[in-house]
Amino acid sequence: MTDQFNYEYPLGKFIRSCLKIDRLQTLLVSGLSSTSCFTEIDYRNLLIRVLELRSLVSRPELKNELITEIEKRLVRFNMLRNVPHINKSVLDTTLQHLNRSLQELKSITADNYAQPLPYIIDSYQQRTSVPGGQFEFDLPAFQHWLYKNKEQCHKEILHVLSGFNPIIDTMQLLLNLLRQSGTVRSTTADNGIFELTENNNYELIVIGISQSLNVYPEVSGSKHRVFIRFLEFTDVQKKPQQTGRNIHFLLTCCKT
Repeated sequence: MTDQFNYEYPLGKFIRSCLKIDRLQTLLVSGLSSTSCFTEIDYRNLLIRVLELRSLVSRPELKNELITEIEKRLVRFNMLRNVPHINKSVLDTTLQHLNRSLQELKSITADNYAQPLPYIIDSYQQRTSVPGGQFEFDLPAFQHWLYKNKEQCHKEILHVLSGFNPIIDTMQLLLNLLRQSGTVRSTTADNGIFELTENNNYELIVIGISQSLNVYPEVSGSKHRVFIRFLEFTDVQKKPQQTGRNIHFLLTCCKT
């Protein structure tokens, strides 16, 4: 499909967290591609993304969850050494990446979590829940900091995440491995409904669909059973309705 759009759906809490962090990191990297012409609005948007990302990766229990997931995959991938025709070079590289991520995760200490936000950035975060509460008449110090030295401001915003980079990198590594594990197949949702009953403990499904069909998927279920229905979008004022058409789409089921 030349006009295909892919929808990724996590089938568990852990992969859902990975996807959220991955999306925010992607937006962050995309926004940093044109810093030479950053405006005040760009810096405010950058700071909001950084604070959102920090709130997700700074959960202390997340580090332990990641270590457990890495150790599980190390066991599984090491068992592949004796599989005939396995690409030993790719396997060794993957194991190196996993082991390096494991060591970096273990290097994160309590100090990383105890590090408070800089005063100016913290004052901005406290006002984000107040509609229109982040302007210069409420936060004059923030406005002064924003305009005083934009290059320094940019570095200090990104420094907020510096202690959590191993967590972000590890989550993106695990997601990449998961995405690469799937096999694409073409299938059809009769009358807009498709049910996946294979008990294969999938962690992520990817639905590829032509935008010309003017439908989008709604997914419910778990690792053991997935229900997909396609809804038609007609107007922003109207609630989308399930389509009665047979919808052809590409389905990728992933697990590691």
